[in-house]
Amino acid sequence: MTTRSPTLWLLRIAWAVLPLTAGGALADAVSSWPVAPRTVAFVLLWAGWAAVLLATFAPRPAGLTALRIGGPVCLAVVALAVVAGDVDTGATAAAIPGAAVAALLAIAPPVAAQCVQGAAYGDERRIPLRIPPVLLLGPVPVAVAAVAAGVASGPLLVADGRLGWGIPALVIGLPLAAALTRSLHVLARRIAVAVPAGLVVADPLTLLDAVLLPHSRLAAFAVASARLPTDPGTVDLRLGAVRRSLRIDFGEPVALTLRPRPGRPAASTAASAVLVAPTDVDAVVAAVAARARRTRAG
Repeated sequence: MTTRSPTLWLLRIAWAVLPLTAGGALADAVSSWPVAPRTVAFVLLWAGWAAVLLATFAPRPAGLTALRIGGPVCLAVVALAVVAGDVDTGATAAAIPGAAVAALLAIAPPVAAQCVQGAAYGDERRIPLRIPPVLLLGPVPVAVAAVAAGVASGPLLVADGRLGWGIPALVIGLPLAAALTRSLHVLARRIAVAVPAGLVVADPLTLLDAVLLPHSRLAAFAVASARLPTDPGTVDLRLGAVRRSLRIDFGEPVALTLRPRPGRPAASTAASAVLVAPTDVDAVVAAVAARARRTRAG
């Protein structure tokens, strides 16, 4: 059984009250717009708010992707409205803090943990792997911004009568947003799963297929150092997320098929250990140990 964190309920509350905390600032920011684009803006805002709120009440990996997009976009839109729009001072005072709290809660690790656990089958404990820092420092924020721009720009331009720009923005923007959303969703599928038979590592960024590490092969767990491994039998799957990561040593080598990279085909290797970066190292170790005890007792 997974321990329920109050963070998800805090997110639900923070997101549910966003129309009260940030709605005034957004309404002021678009009050001078023509009726048609203003109406489209409100439809997009309400649709995005409702989609993320639904994701908080039905936590799943797809919902995690929605949260990771919707939270930062919400904060960016509110900040842009306050900076560039004619917003009342009283509305500004509540808008930025309300959006910031909602955005931070949306990307909090306990929320990610409950979202990935929502897709668990039977006696599984799913723990997300940390997003690689190299992606957080550029590609992920750019992709999130591009998704928002791809969804919103076409409808707003068409509603404003600028068809020469609006139609190409629709034709290009919506498929681009869909493709980028699928790419971002890969991050929600990077998980470590404690199952009755052992530990499954599913990482589409580094492994061609998910790999089962059975209890009989698991020799030791240890918190890994930031130093890259020198042992040629150790496979590093952390992608730079080295802070408080996990080293798993095997009693017997385990076959891994690494995902191909530019200039390197898919490669199979016999690993004596792997390095992974779960968001909660202790939860992985405890969940695997608990299932090993139940397996032996059964």
